Amino acid sequence: MAVEGQGFVFAKIVVRDLDAQLAFYSEVLGQVVKHRVSGCAGEHAFEEVVMGSTDGDGPVDHLRVIPPPATTPAADRQERPQPFPLGVRQITPPHVHINNPKAQ
Repeated sequence: MAVEGQGFVFAKIVVRDLDAQLAFYSEVLGQVVKHRVSGCAGEHAFEEVVMGSTDGDGPVDHLRVIPPPATTPAADRQERPQPFPLGVRQITPPHVHINNPKAQ
């Protein structure tokens, strides 16, 4: 029998007698068969059984919801003087390109 409030999780158990395994986990831990799958043929044949508790499919974490902190107002130096998008001339000041330095 399973202890109340205690869960059991198994990744993979390889056994020769699957029915004996099912009987053991059903009797000792109170597990029930959730899914039974088989496939392939020959030496690659397999059979799997997924077992779980009678009261659910497994553990679930219930986390407390914490609201985000209130945003702080921007300081004067952090405020944008105007909304985006900015034009190219607003980002860099206009300047003269000299292609021929001798032509000054």
